[in-house]
Amino acid sequence: MRSWAASKSVEGLWLVACAVRSPNRDGTPVSYRSLVLDNPSLTEPGHPNSNAVGMVGYVLGGGGSALNGMHSLAIDNLLAVRILTASGTFLTLSPDSLGDEKDLYNVICGAGFGFGVVTSITLKARRISDLGLTNEKVWTHRMIFPPSAIDTAAELFIKLSRPSPQMATALLCLRAPPSAPRPGAPVLMLILTYFGPASSAEKAFAAAFDPAYVTKATVADTALANLVDMNAATDVLNRHGDYKTNYSTWTHNITSQKIQAGFERWLRLGEEIPDAKTASYFVVSARDPTAMRAHDIDNEKFFPRTIRERAIFAQAVPWWKDSKNEDACRKWGRDMLDILGDRSSDAERVNGFAANLNGDVDVTEIWPHKKLEKIRRLKGFWDPGNVFWNPVVDGM
Repeated sequence: MRSWAASKSVEGLWLVACAVRSPNRDGTPVSYRSLVLDNPSLTEPGHPNSNAVGMVGYVLGGGGSALNGMHSLAIDNLLAVRILTASGTFLTLSPDSLGDEKDLYNVICGAGFGFGVVTSITLKARRISDLGLTNEKVWTHRMIFPPSAIDTAAELFIKLSRPSPQMATALLCLRAPPSAPRPGAPVLMLILTYFGPASSAEKAFAAAFDPAYVTKATVADTALANLVDMNAATDVLNRHGDYKTNYSTWTHNITSQKIQAGFERWLRLGEEIPDAKTASYFVVSARDPTAMRAHDIDNEKFFPRTIRERAIFAQAVPWWKDSKNEDACRKWGRDMLDILGDRSSDAERVNGFAANLNGDVDVTEIWPHKKLEKIRRLKGFWDPGNVFWNPVVDGM
């Protein structure tokens, strides 16, 4: 169930309140796609990078997206949360809440699991027309490289890894689908997105049109996409079945050598565990962290400032069929974090975020110790009978 309500103009920008009730009446999660279809003239401050992710869960984990460069995280645009607590009380929480309720609002922003039942959220949204898009569509450019051009693909990603706020860059390593000319072949897909006029996009991503890179690609095409279709290209990764988990890390920098080492380790996974070969993948992406740094200066929310300052996000997803391969696939995930991440100091230990929690990741890699202590205290205060499961208190 969704509803939209316009509010007044603030500093020349029309803001809108997007109210999301969770879940739909049929029990399914409310998706970003359904929100846009309900009102195609509006967009909220970001969207999950998968059509399989519901909006409320996306926000509770922080809300990372390609629009973070412009509007920061979804939790920085969260106007209100309605929650049913363990005592049976309904509360409406907001940035203006006080005392214990303000603490509850803050912990929901980035560590929002197990404090109650979230029945609705209200997000700040903006009119799509304010983005200045060409024909109100998002500019995208896709380049596909063969394994022999891994050095070229990695080099181009590095060149584009310090984007402006309107830009988002991602390099996805996966196997070609059954419909491809060479099903199952390893593929490197560079996906470039620009939230602004197409003419500006081509200037911003000029390096991608350099013949030195274009001639190494098997595919290089540009398109204008509706916001509602932003995730359509990766819907193949949302299928159900088998065993699947993910490992992620945020880092300040990444090198071409690290990307190539990750690619080689990914290829070896398919050789070592054939039933994990077809579906396992990894991705590195880049966005401008300036807007994320500008929010939550007092570090009250639970998306750590050490993460807000980092421009590079990497994620490795092992996906296997036989349960006996779980340990080996999880080891691959940890190996990929070591290859792609930066663990040169204790401060770098906090490198993941709540949306990608799994049983193989220590919570000290998601939140600093002081935040963990506060999560435990707030859990005890709001749910003394431990009605709701919480990953910090109850473990994964």
